[in-house]
Amino acid sequence: MRADPPRARRPRRPARVAGLLACCVLAAGCAQTVRGEASVAEPSGGSAEQQYVNLLRECTVVPEDVIADTAGVQAVVDTFSGAVCRWRSFDGATDVQLNWFESGTMDREKSVAERLGYTVETVRISGAPAYVMRAPDDASSCGAVARAGDSGVVGWWVHGAPVDPCAAARTLVELSINRAL
Repeated sequence: MRADPPRARRPRRPARVAGLLACCVLAAGCAQTVRGEASVAEPSGGSAEQQYVNLLRECTVVPEDVIADTAGVQAVVDTFSGAVCRWRSFDGATDVQLNWFESGTMDREKSVAERLGYTVETVRISGAPAYVMRAPDDASSCGAVARAGDSGVVGWWVHGAPVDPCAAARTLVELSINRAL
């Protein structure tokens, strides 16, 4: 057997220096000077509290005691408010979620549920077209969604409730629609 001679090592420092130099040249070429004086932006009128008085209103449309009663638990505590509002029972066994998307559509909600493999049933809630969605492998979880007024959708998910989660989700959607009008 013949052994190959050891390879000569090439110095890597020139390649690193060339790469660093190229980055500096590119960065310098992207820089530009903006003329003028910096100033602090002025508010557009009123405080954020005045401008967004109804920002999280959706999370309070159905009171927490009603959410708890509908889900069959003694009480719930809110764990998150935002685009999706969440509550959890004190024992941690039941989760309830509200989503109220002003630009959402019923078709989008249905297609997402079907893509996730959920069974989707067309129903009516408070006279409005709605869907009830159930995960195929989780009988303790169910959601309901309906149009919310002139635009958007409102949906509730109930998981782990000691009551029928679909009935609870439908009732919460109905309460949201009726109280929001």
